[in-house]
Amino acid sequence: MEKLFDCSPGQGRGASGKGNSSCFNRDEIVVSSLRDAFIIIDNTGKIVFWNEAATRILIYTAEEALGTELCELIAPKHHKDQYKQVFRVFQSTGEVGEINHKIELQAIRKDQVEIAVELSVFSVKTVDKECTVCILRDLSGREWDEQVLRRANEQLEAGTAELTETMYALNRKLVAVQEEVVAVKQKLIQTMREKEQEIEVRRQAEHARMRKTEEMERFFLLNRDLLCFVDMQGSFIRVNKAFALTLGYSTEEITGQPFLYFVHPDDITSTKDAFTGVLRGQVINGFCNRYRCKQGNYRWFEWTTLIDEITGIVYGTARDITARKKAEEVLQRKNKKVVVARRKAEEGWHHLNNVLQNVDAVIWQLNKNGVFTLYEGQMLKKMARKPGHSVGISIFKLCKEYPDIIKTVKRSLQGKSSKIETQYKNMIISMICTPLIDLDGNINGVVGITIDITKHCDLERRVKFIQENYRRSADFNDILTGRGSVEEQNRRLGNYGIDVIKPVTCYLLTVSPKSMAIEDVPFSKEDIMEWLVEEGYIWNWYTHHGIGMLMQPRIGVSRDEYDERCGANALKENLEKHFPEIMVKIGVATTGSGTLNLSQLYYKAYAALLLTLDKEGSAVCCYSDSGIYQVLPFVMENMDIDDFVNRILGGIIEYEKNKGGDLFATLGAILTYPNLKTVAIELQVHHNTVLWRKNKIETILGYTLDDANQRINLAVAIKLQKIRKFMQGKF
Repeated sequence: MEKLFDCSPGQGRGASGKGNSSCFNRDEIVVSSLRDAFIIIDNTGKIVFWNEAATRILIYTAEEALGTELCELIAPKHHKDQYKQVFRVFQSTGEVGEINHKIELQAIRKDQVEIAVELSVFSVKTVDKECTVCILRDLSGREWDEQVLRRANEQLEAGTAELTETMYALNRKLVAVQEEVVAVKQKLIQTMREKEQEIEVRRQAEHARMRKTEEMERFFLLNRDLLCFVDMQGSFIRVNKAFALTLGYSTEEITGQPFLYFVHPDDITSTKDAFTGVLRGQVINGFCNRYRCKQGNYRWFEWTTLIDEITGIVYGTARDITARKKAEEVLQRKNKKVVVARRKAEEGWHHLNNVLQNVDAVIWQLNKNGVFTLYEGQMLKKMARKPGHSVGISIFKLCKEYPDIIKTVKRSLQGKSSKIETQYKNMIISMICTPLIDLDGNINGVVGITIDITKHCDLERRVKFIQENYRRSADFNDILTGRGSVEEQNRRLGNYGIDVIKPVTCYLLTVSPKSMAIEDVPFSKEDIMEWLVEEGYIWNWYTHHGIGMLMQPRIGVSRDEYDERCGANALKENLEKHFPEIMVKIGVATTGSGTLNLSQLYYKAYAALLLTLDKEGSAVCCYSDSGIYQVLPFVMENMDIDDFVNRILGGIIEYEKNKGGDLFATLGAILTYPNLKTVAIELQVHHNTVLWRKNKIETILGYTLDDANQRINLAVAIKLQKIRKFMQGKF
């Protein structure tokens, strides 16, 4: 038993026996099997033993509890003083045995739940040590039993009182029933009379209702406004004659059709939103959209709609505002012409003022001694000088650090016109000098103009860079298509510093805007290519699928140390950091070597790139992850994607193009999810709407969607359509 209470350093352990194996004995087994928490504390206040019951009650494991102070571990903030008081009493008495017998306290478990516990504290002495034993009993179960027993007693007492009251009530009711029997006989005669009167009133009310219904029917049929009833799925229940005549259909042709069938494709989204608002109880007033007539033209309607929340019927009234819309369009066109004319006049005046006031140049004049007599121009702002700043100063002093400028001025002072392009501070300038010669042929000075051509030079550099990119792209594409001999291909690759004997991998990179339309993006593929070259990615070229990149490990890095995926992820992160508005997708081929493998590497990178289409946002995928996508590039090279997609999905695509709707999205959902109920939940539409769309799709395709072979063809066609759209939307 002394081993159990051995508080020596390093002897702390839990009930599982961890710690010094020599301390594990039958006494410890007995303590571990207790239902109450058995905790031993050394003379420093640290926990040195923690049995399994302590873990079950307080949730802390032995490893978490050993070495901590008991008060700090389980005492709630508002009970810590009470815990400390218990142990202060113990320390002050120094007696062996119980302290205050048993004390009920609150303890907090590891999951921060407070429980009621009963705490007993003992002092135990061994041969040479003294330690404290704490036993905690969980009282939460006892309190629950007491509460259940108390509620049962209360319910029993209440039931007894209620039963007594019920007996008295039944007796009173028996007397009352006898009295009521007499009263019922009297009321029966009165009731018969009232029934006769009620029947007469109902007959008169029914007659009035029928008369009102006939009046409403005449109002519905003769109203010049367009009136309709629509169910919650968006299908017409009934329309009046004015509605049918305006669109050129019969009422039978309109009844039962979804109203979106007639809506202009550009107005479908806004119409859906408005109808959703009506279904939520909103009253829509003044909403405008276009409906297709039987002749194919469209007319503008202005709607007022509301829903009967009891029947679920949507009531709508529309007014034909086509003439008003045309008048507004004519007025808008006239106003637009006026605005355009005014803007052009303002722009013309502004441009002329810029030409006169903001020429990015300096006009200057020197006397025959080289002293400035004129020094004006907007370029002075870039030079941090004011107009006339250098008048009276010699150019030989002002530009003594620029010998090319001094040499050009001296040549002009000798009677020769000169022109140079040179670096001046942080600019590249073009300077033209012409001597001033009087009627007698004497040179009186020099007049000149200095122009900042920095942007022009940058543009020339960029043009050369683009030309080099296209030349390199032509070389790499020739190599990928196998043009030329192997030796010629090796020579051309060697010109770019690529050693095909060493490991080579291929990236295929595409970038697209995160939210803007392609034509509005503030960057170009040349910007991306220029950044890649500046960052050291020099083996890049334009391809039909994006930007191709060849990569080799750095000198001293073995093939096994080279991680293509890490390199691609680093490239993606750097691109997104430099161009935060773009979304980057990179396909990575497995590493290979040899000219004859470059084409295979490219198509492996292309297969990996196709895998990124199923991932949201930027993504990096490797060929080893691509699965079935490994065969897609070769399939696409040997088949007409447009012909296959149009043959399988052409009817659906043409229908949505002409009439709008969500048939394409519904078809994709039907092929993805196991049943129509799940499809309706995912598309957030009614089950009947999904069923109607499925029937419409089968009508257009000419076969059922339950055919497994046809479902495979449809799934492949949808995937290829997705790839086709992707290829149309990237560089």
